[in-house]
Amino acid sequence: MTSMDSYWMPLQSVAPGGSEFRVDDQAFWQKLLDEFDLDVRIAEPVEATVGVLPQAEGVLFRGRVRGRVILPCDRCSGDSPVELDHSFDSFEPFPRDYAPVGTAGPDLADEAGPEEADEAVIRLGAHGRGIEINPAALAWEEFSLALPLKPLCSRGCKGLCPFCGCDRNTESCSCGQGEGDPRLAVLRGLTIQKKQ
Repeated sequence: MTSMDSYWMPLQSVAPGGSEFRVDDQAFWQKLLDEFDLDVRIAEPVEATVGVLPQAEGVLFRGRVRGRVILPCDRCSGDSPVELDHSFDSFEPFPRDYAPVGTAGPDLADEAGPEEADEAVIRLGAHGRGIEINPAALAWEEFSLALPLKPLCSRGCKGLCPFCGCDRNTESCSCGQGEGDPRLAVLRGLTIQKKQ
């Protein structure tokens, strides 16, 4: 059982005009960081607000993820602080085999078009009755999307020396950096003449 399983709730519990959910339990965020083995440390509390608004053919989610985390720098592996302030809108259609009372199931499913429901966020309830949603799962997905792919400790980070591994931001090394790849040594003296 993953930590997300306990966050499912019936869509019926959401007010017709919408409801807002807050995901601010730091144990929730830390457990998922550990579960997915992400090298991310929480520096300041991470929190998400997720607005849920039922629609005729699905559910509209609107929210924001905020916080401050530390990731390893992509160049030197040092600490790279990242401020998160990520807004999102997501429409999740009802699952294809869902038919609200008084509607024909296949017609509604056909109208949903090619878009598939995100099963981590919206699903049929037990025994095919009603719809269940998981705002916390969507908050986690949006948190993951907000993390930079290549975080840097600074724009001018010089990275690690590929030869000795020293951090070039804090020390200099006297490695044979200019020698290049030894497998290409035979080509170093090569000159190319331009055809006239």
